[in-house]
Amino acid sequence: MVFGSFEQGVKLLAFRYDYIKLFFVCKHLYYILTFNVHNINGDKMYYLNYFIIFSIIGYLIETVLKVNIYSGIFMGFFTPIYGIGTIIILLIYKFINKKRLSKLTKYTLLFLLCSISLSLVELIGGILIKLVFKTELWNYTYQKLDIFTYTSVEMALLWGLSSLLFILFIKPIFDLFILKIPKIIIYILLGLFLSFAFISLATRTTIFNFFKH
Repeated sequence: MVFGSFEQGVKLLAFRYDYIKLFFVCKHLYYILTFNVHNINGDKMYYLNYFIIFSIIGYLIETVLKVNIYSGIFMGFFTPIYGIGTIIILLIYKFINKKRLSKLTKYTLLFLLCSISLSLVELIGGILIKLVFKTELWNYTYQKLDIFTYTSVEMALLWGLSSLLFILFIKPIFDLFILKIPKIIIYILLGLFLSFAFISLATRTTIFNFFKH
């Protein structure tokens, strides 16, 4: 009789334990599903906002200042290399900022790492555009220290300096509102970007070639 009561007690505890586990699983699932993605501590939405906004800003800079009248790889009003570059700068800064280093050391590392990383992005981007779209959107052979046509030492120094200016002066301003942009707007812009990218890749036509013909 005592053994039977003990066995029933164990079963009851196990039954309750299963419910407790189920409760915590549901709690964590609820947390994941309702988690506010607008979190400055490095979540996906933060970087997606920066990518979309600076892809558009890059397009406006190049077209308004007539740096490149047909800016960007794809059709539409996006120049994604600016968005990609911005994300790289943010990630490098986040990595460096976690280290216990002096400000001078941090900014020196930021300058060097961004100079190298952004130059590599520019070089790889130029080569891929030439291979896929059979065209050149930039060419630095006119500079004294060009590196394989699509980047140069001069541009590397410019990227490093631009990265410092971005972190010191531009990022603090954009951080005030970048997370307040309604997600629906970002999703619409992302949909447009992906549509333009798909059309350009499917037809192998850049915005430059589209208007050229």
